[in-house]
Amino acid sequence: MALANHTRHRFAPSLYRIFSKKRNLSRVAGSDRPWLLDTSNPLFKWHWPLKLRHHDQTTTPKPPIADGRKQLTEDEEESMLAKINKIVRENGDDMESALDNCGVRIYPQLMERLLERAEYSWKPMLRCFSWAANQLGFMHTTNSFNLMINMMTKMREFDSAWVLVGLMREQGLITSQTFAILMRRYARAGMPEAALRTFDLMDYFGCKADSDAFNILLDALCKEGKAHPATVFFEQRRSGFESTLVTYNILINGWCRLRRVTKAHKLFDQMVGDGILPSVVSYTTLIDGYCRAGSLEDALKQLGTMKEKGCQPNVVTYNSIVDALGEAGKHQDALSMLDEMNATGCTPNISTYNSLIKGLCKLEDLPGASGILKLMMERGCLPTVTTYSYFFRFFSKYGKIKEAMGLYMKMAQSGYVPDRLTYQLLIKVLCEKGRVELALQVKKEMDAGGCDPDLATCTMLIHRLCRSKRLEEACEHFEKMIQKGISPQYVTYEMLMDGLRKTNQLDQAQILSEMMVATPHYNRLPNKYKRDDDDEKQEITDTILNKAQEISQRLTAGKNSKQLQGEGDHKTCEDHQEDIVKTARQFIKVIKARAQAIQT
Repeated sequence: MALANHTRHRFAPSLYRIFSKKRNLSRVAGSDRPWLLDTSNPLFKWHWPLKLRHHDQTTTPKPPIADGRKQLTEDEEESMLAKINKIVRENGDDMESALDNCGVRIYPQLMERLLERAEYSWKPMLRCFSWAANQLGFMHTTNSFNLMINMMTKMREFDSAWVLVGLMREQGLITSQTFAILMRRYARAGMPEAALRTFDLMDYFGCKADSDAFNILLDALCKEGKAHPATVFFEQRRSGFESTLVTYNILINGWCRLRRVTKAHKLFDQMVGDGILPSVVSYTTLIDGYCRAGSLEDALKQLGTMKEKGCQPNVVTYNSIVDALGEAGKHQDALSMLDEMNATGCTPNISTYNSLIKGLCKLEDLPGASGILKLMMERGCLPTVTTYSYFFRFFSKYGKIKEAMGLYMKMAQSGYVPDRLTYQLLIKVLCEKGRVELALQVKKEMDAGGCDPDLATCTMLIHRLCRSKRLEEACEHFEKMIQKGISPQYVTYEMLMDGLRKTNQLDQAQILSEMMVATPHYNRLPNKYKRDDDDEKQEITDTILNKAQEISQRLTAGKNSKQLQGEGDHKTCEDHQEDIVKTARQFIKVIKARAQAIQT
């Protein structure tokens, strides 16, 4: 149909109808499992009520969108993106009408940029995607389809994403990248069977399942901890695909990530048996696997074998060894490895020096760590935020406020922007030492630097404010915490409520209670964030229970009248022993109830 006679229709509602129809089709009869997870179920041939326009030379030429786009400046394009983003983010019932009247003329590259920047739900973005498809002369590109599919599968909307795959097939836009996205997302969602079936469906959708796609599938599974199904699939299908060095490296890495180095070494030997020479990546992966598994001797042995075979280690290989030596407390051996690197012409990088500093800080050798920091700077290797974080870990562990603040100021003066971990460690040591004003100042600088706080940071700060009787500020931080989408711990709420009740701030307590009811929260908190009086409560509980146990033992041992009289009872045992036992048991019951109340 010529564009001149084209009658516009609402694409988005129709597309949702497709989803609804397809969702019903995609379920196996009598089961809630999607069709893709049932290997006995054939592929459903979906019917598409809508046809997206194809490039057709018989149609009226498209308006010169591209020409107008070339004349746009970067600022003009940013303004257009901002207008569309605002409308899509609001996701109103009249979104399509608002987009029609916003004065923006959509074109494929603008749509791609919009999808790349999308920070909201896939549903409003899909409506915008559908609206764009109905604009005169507009055609979605393969990249825009792939971006939309990636957004949907990220939220596990796999069945809906397959509708777009079908539309891509009709337009001849589908590529191996489309299936790479699906396979990786299925693997990440913990659905390896679906990832495997997706690979098998490539030919049906007109996309060749070649060795590259085979490797992408194996890599997707291995990176998500699914080395076993990846290896089984490799053994089943290897006759149909060329087993390359890349294929074996992927599988070896998959097993090493799981610290199953024995399995990885078997694949390594199988690769050699197939006549494939291991590369520096193969050896390095295996060495790193041994290091992560704590088998330092095997790692060093493999390093020796690597050299004997004429494969020169690179900086990544040495870094794995240096890090493992540092973790094992073998600092002198790590420094010897550094000398070996320099002797062989392999220049240490930031990771090498960071591993050395981390190991020395763990050994509480601050002068040694400072010496490595000085050495790396002399050699032209500038420290990173990660480098400094190891020092902050040390300062936080030993409560060295002066040193921590000095390093923090030096970082700021040198132009370094601290990361979240640095702020967290600094706030932790300040809170533990009761330096609440400094902690609040660091928190302000953290917010100003655009570094969002996490649960641990917020919890530490609020608890310290409560202990300092600064309840108003604690409530303000609690509210900000919720506004940022951080679910508070129940013990934090309990601490605030306890303080508000004791100071008779009942109105504020009521507001806090209503806020907490409407907010998801956890009922437990790790021991390191427990309230200060928890230890005291436990001590009282133990004392009460010990007293109760002592009384019970004394009653058991005091069955003869002489012993009871020795304890101060001058009445006959026969007359009153039953009353004593009954009274004592009631007393024990009361004590245990008090202990239970204290614990809760």
